[in-house]
Amino acid sequence: MTTNKLNISRILTLAVVLSMCLAMIVGISVTSFGKSTIYNQNSGNKLSAEKTALTNPTEVKLGEYIKLGKYNGKDIVWRCVGEDENGKLMLADNIIDMLPYDAKTNDNNRSKSHSRNYNRDNRGSNYWKDSNMRSWLNSTAVAGEVKWLCGNPPREGSVNGNAYDQKAGFLNDFSKAEIAAMKNVTQRSIVSRPEYNLGFHDGEGHSDLEFNRNIENVANNFNSAYAENSTEKVFLLDVKQVNTVWKNYGNYYIARNEQGMAWPYWLRTPYSSCNHLMRYVESSGSIERHYPMTDYMGVRPAFYLDLDYYVTTSGDGSASNPYVGSAPDKIEDDYTVA
Repeated sequence: MTTNKLNISRILTLAVVLSMCLAMIVGISVTSFGKSTIYNQNSGNKLSAEKTALTNPTEVKLGEYIKLGKYNGKDIVWRCVGEDENGKLMLADNIIDMLPYDAKTNDNNRSKSHSRNYNRDNRGSNYWKDSNMRSWLNSTAVAGEVKWLCGNPPREGSVNGNAYDQKAGFLNDFSKAEIAAMKNVTQRSIVSRPEYNLGFHDGEGHSDLEFNRNIENVANNFNSAYAENSTEKVFLLDVKQVNTVWKNYGNYYIARNEQGMAWPYWLRTPYSSCNHLMRYVESSGSIERHYPMTDYMGVRPAFYLDLDYYVTTSGDGSASNPYVGSAPDKIEDDYTVA
């Protein structure tokens, strides 16, 4: 009887020890799988831990597609079309709207850029830095509250059509984590005579940018042309960037609308020997010029993806199944552009 009690006691002790060992093993296993931050129950100190796979930055390769943000209630698809000193260049797969680049006015109360040449009163300005287009693309404002950097809204009567002074900013339907996935980048933008004659230029530029209609030659003297630095998240391609798209992906530089038709779209590069003409990509693929107040030109935005923070939750990067992601671990102030 005493022997049986002793054996039962030993069995119970062994069972308790095995249970403790099993709990330790399970705990280690869960910690290794989840990779979340845990606490040592005895000391209360944090133990070092890695992030889960879904919160590790995702590498987006050239040619791959992502979904980021919405416009008019629809997802926007972007393609990685190039890589340079600013990182991976993302271009909207299609044009997102048809809007004027800039309004005509002499009521340029904020920046006075229109007063640099009288033709801007009747045609609009080709100066990127305070344009209606740059103001709108980088705005999160609700409808009617976009801050127009030059002081002249693209309202009815100041543009040929498609007034957008009462639209919400382009970034209004992006989450903060999606906006954070877009880098703030400083890059050169070509300027025209009213700017460089008054000293609005940076670097070693000393000439106008040649006007070449052929995509192959459109950026021939880009590095020696007068230009000014600007910092933003969202922008239009310049002639050098659109040339890169052509080199990497051929006719993909020609834009299409939602119906799949080839459609002209604005570049941010002016016709620099003039004061009121903007360059654009024609539906045929040639690089042409037109008045900034023109209303039927497409808008095909671009940005640089912040791969230090961008993480995906679904998709494989293909055109039929783009990555879906954002930058949830990147904390930024509410975005504005100056």
